[in-house]
Amino acid sequence: LSPLTSGIAAMAVLSSSSFASNLLLWNPNWPLVRLVSLLFVGIFGREIAMDINDCADDAAHSVQTVPVVYGKKIASRIAWFCSLIVSFLAISGPLVMGTFESPDLLRRLVLASVGSLTQMRRYWRVVETEGQDPAAVDVAVDEGLLSIVLILASFV
Repeated sequence: LSPLTSGIAAMAVLSSSSFASNLLLWNPNWPLVRLVSLLFVGIFGREIAMDINDCADDAAHSVQTVPVVYGKKIASRIAWFCSLIVSFLAISGPLVMGTFESPDLLRRLVLASVGSLTQMRRYWRVVETEGQDPAAVDVAVDEGLLSIVLILASFV
C-alpha cells in the first residue's frame, strides 16, 4: 500500500465512533491517534521531499507527483508544512500530559522538541532553495530519519 492509503486505513481503524471525537485531547485514544497521524503526515512529507529530486525522471515518465504537477517550490513548502504538523503533534503530547515537575514529561518534551526543530530546520533549508538544491533535499530526507527516531522516542 502507498503511504496515503495505509495512513487512511490506520486512521479508519482508530476511529471507533467518529474521527472528530478521537481527535479530542481528553480521549483515551489520543496518544495512538497522535502517533498514527504523526507517522502518516511525516511519511507523506518525506515522500514529497524525495520526489523533488526525482522530478525530472518523473516528468520524463509522465508520473504525476506533487513536484511535477505543482513545481518544486510548492512541493518544498508542502514538505515543510508537513514537518510543521509533525512538530505540533510531537510537542502537543508532552504539553497536555500534565505538570512539568515530572522528569518523564521533561524527557519527552526535550526529545519531541529536538527532533521537531531539527526536522523543521532541514526542511526550511529546502524551502529557502525552492527545492533546487538536491543536497539540501537529501540532507532533509536522510536526517529526517534521525528526527523521527527522536520524536518516536518521546512516545515511550
